[in-house]
Amino acid sequence: MGLCVVQLVRGKLWHSRGLLWILMLTLPFAFIANTSGWMTTELGRQR
Repeated sequence: MGLCVVQLVRGKLWHSRGLLWILMLTLPFAFIANTSGWMTTELGRQR
């Protein structure tokens, strides 16, 4: 994300296709991490 901010400030973010692809592919990881944490918490409460 820091690299994206640097590229955005420089005005080059929308021209770097590789970085945009990486951002698009990593988008589901936040959802997966959030769901995994929730499931771990709920399973821990049940035991």
